Amino acid sequence: MKNIPFILILLISALLLPACASQNEWTTHSVSDFVENEQFYPYSFQYPSGWILKEGNNHFALFSKKRLLTDVPDKLQPGQIIVTLSMNTSMSPEKMVDFRADWLDEIIGFDDTISIQLNGRPAAYKEGTHFETKDESFFIAVDMGKNMRGLLNSRMAEGELEKWRETLMRIAESLQIDA
Repeated sequence: MKNIPFILILLISALLLPACASQNEWTTHSVSDFVENEQFYPYSFQYPSGWILKEGNNHFALFSKKRLLTDVPDKLQPGQIIVTLSMNTSMSPEKMVDFRADWLDEIIGFDDTISIQLNGRPAAYKEGTHFETKDESFFIAVDMGKNMRGLLNSRMAEGELEKWRETLMRIAESLQIDA
């Protein structure tokens, strides 16, 4: 009987350990074939190793849960986040987030654009809330140098922006042109 609490603690620890590890371990993804305006731009970024990466045409999608690859609900549940990454060579970070947000302003209410510095590089972000589902959005663009910028668009469950902000900022900070 004395071992039951100890066994229960071990069981709970075993269940929680994978969740903790996936948030602390990161994977680097390198892209060697991005070409725009006849310029070659190899770049890389990091993301949580427990997430799923799906490559698209000139963009990437990151999913916190594998089932989101095939079944995206109208309203996300706690712990679910979807992030897309795209590149641009002709807009400033502020224009990138504003342009993307303008496409969605009928369904998402956005706050003002905030200009910041990430690792000494110009960046801008915008936060918003879906009018119906209350899912939250966080768009951040960062200047990567050599006239290239990366834009992260993210959607997460209601009330989870504070939970995911540090992760999203770390992904944006990791975007870099590879030499």
